[in-house]
Amino acid sequence: MSNVEAAQQSGIKLSERISYCTARIGFTLVLSLYNTSYGPLFLNTVCGVSMGTIASALALAKLLDLIEVLFFQPILFEWAAKGKLGRYRTWFIISPISCMVGHLMMQSYVTSVIPDSWKVPFVVIGYVIINATLNIQGTSLNSLNALWIKDPTERFKIQAQTSLVGNIVNTVFGFVMLPIMFAVGGVNFVNARGMTFLVVLYNLINVIVSIPVFRFTGKLDLDQGSSGAKVSPFSTIKLIFSNRNVAAMFFAQTFGTAGNSSWGQIFAFMFLYFYKAPGILSAYNGFSRGLMIFSNMVTIALVKKLKPRTAFRTGYIVQSVFYTLIYFIAKDGITAMVCVCINQMFVAIYQSATTPLYSEIAEYTHWETGNSITAVVFSAQQSTAKSATYVANFILTAVAAIGFSAADELTHTPQILANLKTLACFVPAGFFLVATIIFSLMYTITPAKLDLARKELAERAAEKA
Repeated sequence: MSNVEAAQQSGIKLSERISYCTARIGFTLVLSLYNTSYGPLFLNTVCGVSMGTIASALALAKLLDLIEVLFFQPILFEWAAKGKLGRYRTWFIISPISCMVGHLMMQSYVTSVIPDSWKVPFVVIGYVIINATLNIQGTSLNSLNALWIKDPTERFKIQAQTSLVGNIVNTVFGFVMLPIMFAVGGVNFVNARGMTFLVVLYNLINVIVSIPVFRFTGKLDLDQGSSGAKVSPFSTIKLIFSNRNVAAMFFAQTFGTAGNSSWGQIFAFMFLYFYKAPGILSAYNGFSRGLMIFSNMVTIALVKKLKPRTAFRTGYIVQSVFYTLIYFIAKDGITAMVCVCINQMFVAIYQSATTPLYSEIAEYTHWETGNSITAVVFSAQQSTAKSATYVANFILTAVAAIGFSAADELTHTPQILANLKTLACFVPAGFFLVATIIFSLMYTITPAKLDLARKELAERAAEKA
């Protein structure tokens, strides 16, 4: 590390580090409300919407969201960046508030009482509202990893710390999420009153934890990574198909995240209907996060030895293996929970490596092309989550196709339940295997290449100065 870099790292205040880490807490909590099965379960059992209609509505909403991320988000980020972190900062306040509005439209008492003909449009509009505002907030937070922190090891470390803080909070909420819903609603299943309470609670937390990062970014004076003339409605999609490393991350992360999202959409169905174990489902929510905390601590301890690309690839390989094992060895709910919890340890490892890898790409591409395109690179990262959930939505369509319905347990034949288990295990395993192959074959940035690029970028900056 150069003297300049060392000085920069020593200049990072503890309060700034904490603000950066806690900013993800609320974001993660609100994602947990609709990235798991609770949203589809709520719409199916409480609102009376069929599984096929739910899958179609979410597919439409995610397609609109993906279009916004791919074509328009870089322009929004560029516009925000020109305000010297003024307009850029406002998204940390606007997003949590609009997120609450969207969630109340998607899955709350409001959704359950409106006319049936309004429910699907409400869900679609609510989903789009949530994501349109959170997309640029996520891009802004991720870009700070590249713009604020220059040392690759420190980037990896702070992402692991961010994941650690988020998993500690999610562990607590994992244990209390279902009990709170049941207690507020008065029934031991997904219900309108309990879901509405969770929506308001989680979104209020999102508002509160966004305030420190709003204040923290106001004290920074950073080059926002302006993309200049490259910013256009097509800049992100053009980068994905013209830059090999961006393409490697985009497609690998799309399938990898789709694997995780696929399991997330169906795991509640598995434990409630296949294993008949709602208590184990509640325990899973907490214990899996506890093991992810342990994994985060190991990652932080080994951050100087464990390279981001190695962590990313290893996490995907293990995920594919364990989801396959669940199908063959998990004969009861407890065994399944143990397998999935162990599997979640490796989720924390590859998630900690993702943003640092995009930071490498932004820096390396700047060296290759002479253009700083941070905004577009991190818009590409944000779009992977959207494209992944769109791919993962296939599993809800497949669930509807095999005849499964959470609202009609009498139709669940042994064959339908066996097909449910097959979908839950082999779809995620296949996605993770494809992700591993894509990343291994396409990603070309090595530590030696990155060191050379960073050295020459420093020399260019010195010449300009």
